[in-house]
Amino acid sequence: MSPIPATVLVFAASTFAQNAPEAHPKFDAATVKLDNRGIRVGLNVAMRGGPGTSDPGLFSLSYGQPLKLLISKAWDMPSDQIAGPSWLDDSPGNLYLISATLPPGTTKEQFLLMWQDLLIERFHLALHRETKNFPGYDLVVAGKPKLTEWKPDPVAAQPPPGLNPGNDEQGFPRLRPNAQVGVNPVHHDGSPLWTIHETHHQSMPDFAKGLGQTLKQAGVAGVDGPLARVADKTGLSGLWEFRLQFEGTMTGSAPAASDQGTDSLSIFTEIEKQLGLKLVKTKGVPVDILVIDHAEKTPEEN
Repeated sequence: MSPIPATVLVFAASTFAQNAPEAHPKFDAATVKLDNRGIRVGLNVAMRGGPGTSDPGLFSLSYGQPLKLLISKAWDMPSDQIAGPSWLDDSPGNLYLISATLPPGTTKEQFLLMWQDLLIERFHLALHRETKNFPGYDLVVAGKPKLTEWKPDPVAAQPPPGLNPGNDEQGFPRLRPNAQVGVNPVHHDGSPLWTIHETHHQSMPDFAKGLGQTLKQAGVAGVDGPLARVADKTGLSGLWEFRLQFEGTMTGSAPAASDQGTDSLSIFTEIEKQLGLKLVKTKGVPVDILVIDHAEKTPEEN
């Protein structure tokens, strides 16, 4: 990456700092500090509280996290789509703790904006977005799509919140209505791996993005990072109902003749058979990249 003049970095940082607080709600109070214990655990393990939890007014990290992972969560961007200095992720001496109080009624969307502003302010972040091409797959129509366009049904029966929706008529775990993407691998004693990938009223680009995670879980060869790159090339607009089910072990390739009669299923074959869509390998899937031009290792004092 070519060096960026210091004047550009300062301008970018001051622009974010000046504009973001006016446009976004802010934490009532927040502290950011180094965690000198040097112990790394997963972000989901370390996170406590926040919108949608039993303690929505207080958010904290019980173990320090690398700045790259904090940026990934705040901008809802996979970590392998964040480019910047190596210390953002690879140094046990650069792990950070956050504790913050939130205004009553803060939504998840507002919470992420608050988080972004906090990181920009305390680490003097300067960043920009780029689009790069990565190897991956194009999602195309294979003959005729086997899909139903979604139509809202305001009187459709839905299970009460917290109630397990149970299984469908085929015995597959049923996802709650209006769930966007679900991939539920479940092991039953003595039975094969069950997997269901189900979406409701989702756009084709969003479905393609969700398929990236499914391909990763299916063990597709050559998928690096947390997910595969899938670009929507179906030309289908609007919202659609999707239901993609597997009973058995998914594989990332077409089943060989020797696999016939086993519980090994190819995700590529099933997508075409069940949905009338097809995944075609390509070298040019455009991916949104978040480039960190500047960040301080020591956060600004609280």
